[in-house]
Amino acid sequence: MQTVIVAGGAGFIGSHLCEALLKKDYKVICVDNFLTSEKENISTLTTNENFSLIEKDIINLNPDELPTFDFLFQEKICNTKFKKRMSTNLQNAFLTEL
Repeated sequence: MQTVIVAGGAGFIGSHLCEALLKKDYKVICVDNFLTSEKENISTLTTNENFSLIEKDIINLNPDELPTFDFLFQEKICNTKFKKRMSTNLQNAFLTEL
């Protein structure tokens, strides 16, 4: 089973993306600080054993704090230090089909 991180996974679009990925049998790690999102957006997902939540701002997250993952979905990551610590493969990894 492949693991996907969804930055902003508790937002409107992110929560729907998390749901779609779970239905496709991915393990989903939602990273969200709930600044512009609501926990209720992911309330139905939290009972799924393949869903986990990291309640932090991904911009301030040290990549070493993340578990091993295959793909990262994010609208944008502005923190250059975070980008530099991620491998090129992970920066350019995208799912082509949901």
